[in-house]
Amino acid sequence: MNEYEKRKQAIQRHLAGENVTSIVISLGKSRPWFYNWLKRYRAAGGDGNWFEDQSRAPKTTPTKVSEPLEQQVLSVRKELEAKGMAQTGAIAISYELRNRGFNPPEVWTINRILARHRVARNKPVRRSNKEYPELFFHTHQMDLVGPRYIKGDGRFYVHP
Repeated sequence: MNEYEKRKQAIQRHLAGENVTSIVISLGKSRPWFYNWLKRYRAAGGDGNWFEDQSRAPKTTPTKVSEPLEQQVLSVRKELEAKGMAQTGAIAISYELRNRGFNPPEVWTINRILARHRVARNKPVRRSNKEYPELFFHTHQMDLVGPRYIKGDGRFYVHP
């Protein structure tokens, strides 16, 4: 016997006048389980598929960005890409929207919009043929002298 049949049988037995305790013991279920399905049966008026599972997904998404704002973010991104050296990330888009008088969504929301429309991509990094720049070790030198103790002045480091 599957779950749907157990639910139907429990309610039918209850309507026939059987004790709730004997119903739940014979089906191997709890009293809250029984009263949950009795409530569903009464809410449906005994008609329909009251015994089937209902979706537990949220019915609304209050933080969803509106379609016009989403299109505005994408159009600003396209305009920034058209400019030669302009930055095109979420912070730049937020800044541009604010300059145009809009109240921009949060930066992470802009990033999600860009990812959803597959316009967020990493540009390849140009690499040099050389392993290190010339004179690498000559340009990064530092001589530290210390610690020096001066009476009453404490410990400090000096580099000439």
